[in-house]
Amino acid sequence: MRGRPGALPGAALPVLTALLAGVVIDLTWPTRGAIFCEGLPQLAALSACAAALLVLSFRALAAASGPDARRLAAGSAILAGLAFFLSAHFIVQYRRPCAAVQQQLHASPSPSSKSQ
Repeated sequence: MRGRPGALPGAALPVLTALLAGVVIDLTWPTRGAIFCEGLPQLAALSACAAALLVLSFRALAAASGPDARRLAAGSAILAGLAFFLSAHFIVQYRRPCAAVQQQLHASPSPSSKSQ
């Protein structure tokens, strides 16, 4: 396998980006019926991964030699941008409600302390 040091093989970047976007979309899907507060740390990590893949996509776009490589890199950049936006938007939108629920859980007395 030849190429620039640190460069991903041709099809690896679009595949990784599509997998990441699929996971982010699954975690942020609005029909779950409840706020998934436990998923905020995972989404933060996925957001960082999406940002890294976005940078790699732009590097691949700049280094692309043919139209097919440009299309793959542009598609990867769009998917990585979508994954980054969705995860960051979800985190910003639900950070305060989740923090409020967590404060209420920590402030309420436990059932075992009431009986004593």
